[in-house]
Amino acid sequence: MKRLILLILCFIPLVAGAAIYRSVDKDGNVTFSDQPQPGAKQLKLPPIPTYSPPTPEPSSGKEKKTPAAAGYTHFSISQPSNDATIRSNTGTVQVHLSLEPRLHAGDHIVMKVDGKPYGGKLTTTQISFQNLPRGTHTIEAEVVDADGKVLISTSGVTIHLHRASRLLPNRSSAGRAPGSNPNPNVLSSNPNIRTSNPNIISSHTGTH
Repeated sequence: MKRLILLILCFIPLVAGAAIYRSVDKDGNVTFSDQPQPGAKQLKLPPIPTYSPPTPEPSSGKEKKTPAAAGYTHFSISQPSNDATIRSNTGTVQVHLSLEPRLHAGDHIVMKVDGKPYGGKLTTTQISFQNLPRGTHTIEAEVVDADGKVLISTSGVTIHLHRASRLLPNRSSAGRAPGSNPNPNVLSSNPNIRTSNPNIISSHTGTH
C-alpha cells in the first residue's frame, strides 16, 4: 500500500491538472496512465499544495536605515608619537587620545604604563602623567564598561623619558663665584653672600 501511495505521488508533479487512471490487468499488474483504458478507473487526487508569497507593502520612496550597533570604531594615542624622546625634569608626560565615537555614559578609560594600570578611572581623552620615572615606558589605554569589560584598546606607544639626575651638578651654577647669590631678588641672611642688587638688604657690613 505504501509503495502504491509513493508511486502516485511521483506522478503528481508530472500530471498536475490532468486526470489519472488506474487499471489492473489479468495478472494483477497495476498501471497508471493519463489516458483512459478499458476497465480503468479515474483516481481522485488530493489538491496540490501551493505557496503564495506575501504581497509586498507599497514603497514610500524612503529607505529604512538600521541604526548602527552601539560600540567604538577607533581608539588610538595621538600624542606622544611612538618612540618619542621626552625631556622633563618633573616627569610630566602629556597624553592625548583619539576615540570615535566619544565616550559613552557609564564607560571609562584606564591608562596603562608598562602593562600595569596607572591612575584611576578617567572620562577625558587628555591625560597628564606627573612624576613618571625616567627611562623607557610603554603607554596604552583601554575603554572599560561598568562591568569591567574591555570594549576597545589602543596599541602601545613607547616613549623615552629623560630627567636630570640629582647626582649631577646644576649647570646653571657652573662658573658662579663661591658665596655669590644666584638670585638677586632673594633676601638672604648670610653675611657672606654679596649682591649687586640695591633692593636687597644684607646684614654684611661691606654690602650696600
